[in-house]
Amino acid sequence: TEKSVTNWSAKGGESDPMARLHIRAAARQSQEDAVRVREQLYAQQTLAAKRLYDRLPGADPAHPYLVRKGIPPTPDLRQTRNGALVVPFFNASGTFKTLQYIPPDGEKYLFKDAPKQGHFLVVGGSLTPGQPVLYAEGYATARSANLATGLPVVMTIDAGNMVAVAKVLHEQLPDSRHVFLADLDHAKEQNKGLLMATAAAEQVGGQVLYPAFTDEEKARGLTDFNDLHQSRGLDALRNQISQVLAHDNEVPTMQEEKAALDPAATSALVDSVLPPAAPEPLTFTHNGEPAT
Repeated sequence: TEKSVTNWSAKGGESDPMARLHIRAAARQSQEDAVRVREQLYAQQTLAAKRLYDRLPGADPAHPYLVRKGIPPTPDLRQTRNGALVVPFFNASGTFKTLQYIPPDGEKYLFKDAPKQGHFLVVGGSLTPGQPVLYAEGYATARSANLATGLPVVMTIDAGNMVAVAKVLHEQLPDSRHVFLADLDHAKEQNKGLLMATAAAEQVGGQVLYPAFTDEEKARGLTDFNDLHQSRGLDALRNQISQVLAHDNEVPTMQEEKAALDPAATSALVDSVLPPAAPEPLTFTHNGEPAT
């Protein structure tokens, strides 16, 4: 036989004020419980990541990724037995928080369930009040900019984390110039690297610089300042970055890219990345290293 179906309809009228109060209290308690569980997991995974990092040797300068990118490692880089580079990240107080694996093929993996948002690595030195603060997404780009300028460069892990890191460091270094070395994702429908660098600059009154590639370089798929370093050498990279360091205003290079930015799209993208992001999946072997 067919099952009977009961159609329910809601009638107007106010609910019991006490019931509404209990519902709101329960929702708030649920949110607080979720935050507490997440923070406990973050603390547990940060400890595991720190223990792994502390027992690893320094990175081999002959590592395929470093050779391919044309950069020597900084002392904070480590390397696992199965050949992955390990990049540590810290909060603004200098406390270790998480790490990133970079296998020889160049893929990037964050340590599972450890906190990323607002954490970073200063590549090639320490930040100094009054000195320009340069930002870049990845290690290779940050290291190239560091080699070209002699300045430390903040690695923000990815474009989505750039706004959060900028806010933290601007609070610590309000009198420094904040310069964002954007990836130019010209081949993608959404130029996220440039959008997020622009959003970060707007948050802290900073400046944006993006690589001035030729059409031929774009056709080869070049997107960031490490690519520029590889294509033309450190002198060319130094010349491009020195333009923005030598002037108070943003360098007017590649205005067609700038004109393509949609403020509404930038705002929506910022909103989408500011909440804590879901941790990236990573498979571990029995010894705690990433599987290859």
